[in-house]
Amino acid sequence: GHKFCNAAELLRHTGAAWPEDRQKRFHDMLRRVYVPICRDFFPSANGNWDASMILTLMSIGVHLDDHDLFQRAVEYALHGEGNGAIPRYILPDGVCQESARDQQHTQLGLGYLADACETAWNQGVDLYAAFDNRLATGFEFTAAYNLGEDPPPDVKISPDGRGRFRPIYARVVSHYQGRLGHPVPKSAEAATRTPSDTLQWDHLPWQALMEEKSPRK
Repeated sequence: GHKFCNAAELLRHTGAAWPEDRQKRFHDMLRRVYVPICRDFFPSANGNWDASMILTLMSIGVHLDDHDLFQRAVEYALHGEGNGAIPRYILPDGVCQESARDQQHTQLGLGYLADACETAWNQGVDLYAAFDNRLATGFEFTAAYNLGEDPPPDVKISPDGRGRFRPIYARVVSHYQGRLGHPVPKSAEAATRTPSDTLQWDHLPWQALMEEKSPRK
């Protein structure tokens, strides 16, 4: 859903020939198909589900200029009951709700939350800083583990998928290090392990090309 909305924003704001009646059909589809699925999130599932719905609902709110939908996603990201809310997906030490499941799903949830934070940032809402930069903490912990560092002895982390980096790190490096001057060295190293032409269906591609101060490989 969020990818449809990003494509639609490009069409609407770059002079593409997109007739008004077809735009309306697309907007109706968002409200009839996506909003009913996403608006109540999925609190009983693993957190990547909630995180994807936060991002999608937020993106729909932006594209439709629907403040209530956008704010619903923001509130859930901060205070939601499900596993995908920022303080529930990422613990204060950086361990994620799916860290003991596998690294694929852990990075999936983190990537969705990072894209949601960027979407909110572009609307003047700073979710990156929420809970003392909790997103950065989660990224740094996950990056360190996938770079080969051992977790604390009392923390059980799944090795499934370890070292297979998803293209999610450039965005947080650009924000924390590029915009704020806040070092995220493990994420920066992980970003260099992900080739710039990596295509991953779950995440927005070409992050290293979109971010001004991302590391390049």
